[in-house]
Amino acid sequence: MTSKKRITSKKKIALIGLGRVGLPLALILADKGYVVFGIDSDKDKKEKLTQGIPPFFEEGLKELLDKHIGSNFRLADYASIKSCEAVIITIGTQMDSDFSPRTNSVYEVIGQIKKYLKKDTLIVLRSTVEPKGTEKTLKYIKNNIKKNVLLVYAPERLMEGKAIEELLDLPQIIGSFEKKGAKKAKELFKSFAPSVIETDTLTAELAKLSLNTFRYSTFALSNELMMIADHFGSDIHKVLATANQGYKRGGIPLPGFAAGPCLVKDSFFLKHQTPFNTMITGSYHINHNLPDYFISKFQEKCELMDSKIALLGLTFKKDIDDERDSLSLKLRKLLENAGSKVVTHDPYTNKGDLKKILKNVGGIFISVDHNEYKKLNLNILKQYVGGKALICDIWNVLQTNKIFFMI
Repeated sequence: MTSKKRITSKKKIALIGLGRVGLPLALILADKGYVVFGIDSDKDKKEKLTQGIPPFFEEGLKELLDKHIGSNFRLADYASIKSCEAVIITIGTQMDSDFSPRTNSVYEVIGQIKKYLKKDTLIVLRSTVEPKGTEKTLKYIKNNIKKNVLLVYAPERLMEGKAIEELLDLPQIIGSFEKKGAKKAKELFKSFAPSVIETDTLTAELAKLSLNTFRYSTFALSNELMMIADHFGSDIHKVLATANQGYKRGGIPLPGFAAGPCLVKDSFFLKHQTPFNTMITGSYHINHNLPDYFISKFQEKCELMDSKIALLGLTFKKDIDDERDSLSLKLRKLLENAGSKVVTHDPYTNKGDLKKILKNVGGIFISVDHNEYKKLNLNILKQYVGGKALICDIWNVLQTNKIFFMI
C-alpha cells in the first residue's frame, strides 16, 4: 500500500454501490481512516461481505476486506447517510438497445436518499454519465431537494483486477460547479490519490469518456489491420513486430477482442446526440463482428458441424472473473449455431481439467490471453489433443505469430 497520512478524525462516508468500482474505493477509504458505510441492494453480495468473502476477484481486495469489515467498513442502509458528510454514488449506468444512455438509476438513488441528506452534504457522482449528465443531475437535485447539497463528478478510470493499485497511483479528476464542493471533494480524494485534477463537470465527463473511446477505437484499428494483413496472406503479429521495433512513433497494439461493460457504453455515451459518430460506430462494427470474422476464417480450414471445438477464455479481458459483454460468449454462440460441440474453460470462471477438455478436439479458440494460458506450448497442446487440430490464437498466446495454424 501507500504511506499516505491517515485520517484520524473518523469522518463518515456513505458509498452506494459495492461493485467493482465502489467496493475497492470503499475499502481504500476505510484504510485511510474514514468510517465507510457500504450500501448495496444485492443480498447475496452483502452476505458474502459479512463473511469476509470478496464477491469478485480483485488483487488486494481480500486483505483490505479482512482488515476493515465491521470496523471502518460497515454494511448499512440509507438511514446511515444522516451521520455522513459525504455520499459517493458508484452504481452502474447502462446503455439502451438503441445505444442511448440510461442513467435514470442515478436519479432513483438520489430520490431515495434525499430525506437523509444534511445541508452542504457532498454528493460525489462516480457513475458514468453522458456529456452534461452531471448538470442534468444537479437540476434534478434542485427540483427535488430543498436543502443545499454539493455535487461533484469524479469519474473512475480503473482497470479491473488492478483497481486498488490504480486508486493509489492514478490522479483523480474532480469536476465541480462551485469551490465549496470542489474543496471538500479534493480533501476526500487526496487522502489516497497522488494528485487531484480540478476542472468543470463537462470537462471531467468528456475526459473519462474520451479515454475509453480512444482505447476502443484503437483496438478497432488494430483489428482492421489484422484483417487487411490476412487478406494479403500475411500475419499481423509479424507485421506489427516489424513496424514497432525500434520506431519512436510505433506502438501499434495487438489485435484482439475489445468488449466488456465500459468500452462500448462509454463510446456511445460520448457520441450521444451528436452527428460526430463515424469513428465510434465504425469501431463498434469492427470490434463487435470480430467473432463472426474468426468463425468464417475457421470454417475455411475446419469443419464445424458436429466437431468438438474448445473455447479457452470466457471473460471480457485477461486475468479477471468478469464475463459481462464478453465477445467470447458471442463466439461460443456462433460455434453452437454452426453445429459445433463446444467445450469451454476459463481459469477464473469455468475451471476444469484442461487435458480432459482438449482431448480429441478438432479445433481450439484461445480467445482470452489469461496468464494461465501462457504456460501452454505446442508440445503440451499436441499431447492434450492427441491428434490434429486447428488453432485460432487471437492474442498470440503461443507466440507463433500466427492467428490460425494446425497442430
